[in-house]
Amino acid sequence: MVNLHLAFNLALLVVCLPFTAAMERLARLILPDAPAGEKTFDLMSRRKSALDRTVIKMPSVALASATREVLRMAETVEIMLRPVMELFESGDKARVAQLRRLDEEVNRAHTDIKLYIAEVNRGTMSQDEARRGIELTDLAINLEHAGDIIAKNLLVLAEEKSDKRLSFSREGWSELTALHDRVLANMQIAMNVLVSGDLEAARQLVVEKERMRKLERDSHERHLKRLQSGTVQSIETSDIHLEAVRALKEFNSLLVSVAYPILTQSGDLLESRLAKTA
Repeated sequence: MVNLHLAFNLALLVVCLPFTAAMERLARLILPDAPAGEKTFDLMSRRKSALDRTVIKMPSVALASATREVLRMAETVEIMLRPVMELFESGDKARVAQLRRLDEEVNRAHTDIKLYIAEVNRGTMSQDEARRGIELTDLAINLEHAGDIIAKNLLVLAEEKSDKRLSFSREGWSELTALHDRVLANMQIAMNVLVSGDLEAARQLVVEKERMRKLERDSHERHLKRLQSGTVQSIETSDIHLEAVRALKEFNSLLVSVAYPILTQSGDLLESRLAKTA
């Protein structure tokens, strides 16, 4: 009986094997693969919130949950920021729409975090816990604003450039990509500071704010020189270039806010400036 069963399965394999390719094509027609960008959106939208309502009456644990959700929010904003320069080149409207849906996810997280921390605050909290709750709320507000800068400013500029079929000058494009790369690097530092509370990383983040301000100023001056020299591409994209640079600078300033509570508590930040080190 065992041999008969084995022989039947072998015969079934021999008969069905030639039809596997056709069945694969049929399966792909019925269940097509989602585009890569769509998969990213689905992954983010289906992730379970880190806000644990069962620990509302335990402030320290609840604030840890809120910290995880703020980090998740920051990761979503990073996903939105990373392809911005690609979209300035391609103007892919489907991808733009996906990123705007991610902004809706950021907005929901912002609201959920604020309400969650407000509910935690109704209980008994220590002074340090109350301060941490305010810090996390402020971070959520800043991240929501950062998402808006991408969705309502940078993506709009990318669409405008595509619709008008404009091109940046080689120098202008190099400046924008350098600024974008810098902001992405600072985004990583900001998330590390959020998780670790590391003082040196917090100081580095504030120093990067000044460097970003200098890069923006230098880009602005070089852009004006290109306008004076009559560079056609710079003239056509002048408003888009200047607004994009300004948006990236503003985005970076919002990232730096994660460092302020740490530096203020350590005495390293005095009147919005880094204290002098020995």
